[in-house]
This record gives sequence, structure tokens and C-alpha cells, in this order.
Amino acid sequence: MGKEVVEGTIKTQAGQNRTVALSDRAVAALLTWQFQQGQEREAWGDAYQHSCRVFTYKDGRQLRPGYPSKLF
Repeated sequence: MGKEVVEGTIKTQAGQNRTVALSDRAVAALLTWQFQQGQEREAWGDAYQHSCRVFTYKDGRQLRPGYPSKLF
């Protein structure tokens, strides 16, 4: 469990254009994280793996699904 990423289509039509409101604090945290990822990307250079994920390992690899839960 927690070792495989399964991606698929959105289950219902209602979920197609769903908007999630974020507080100013959440937006600021995400922007700060984006800046930090940019610095990591530069530091890793060509070895950085572009996973197109918000939360990654420092080298850009996609997190294993169980990893965040393990941290908490």
C-alpha cells in the first residue's frame, strides 16, 4: 500500500470545473514553495527530474504516495 500512483479521469461531471478557494496564507505558502523548487531545480541542473508535481523530492522526482503520511 502507498507504493503506486494511479491516475485517471475525473469521476463525475461536477468535478470537471471545480474551483477550490485558497486563503491568502495558502497562496503565499505555495508561492514560497514554488520559489524554493526553482532554486532546487537550478542546483540540480540537468539531473533535475521534471515531474510536473507541486510536491516532490529535492531532485524533482515524484513523491511516493505513502511518503507524506510517513512524515506526519
